[in-house]
Amino acid sequence: MLEEGAAAGEIAPKRVGLAPGAVASLLMRAGHGAAYDATSAATHARHLAEMVRVLVAGLRG
Repeated sequence: MLEEGAAAGEIAPKRVGLAPGAVASLLMRAGHGAAYDATSAATHARHLAEMVRVLVAGLRG
């Protein structure tokens, strides 16, 4: 999905010095941190959604 987004110009991981695979790893690492202070599954899901929105916004071309 990230490679397709980069190819379509929807995101520009090279702009921040990353390949699409590195972005995937970054998102996975961030996802592990989303559990910090989450007291429910709903809170954890909200944390994940917030992080993905912020990270993807930063990768837009």
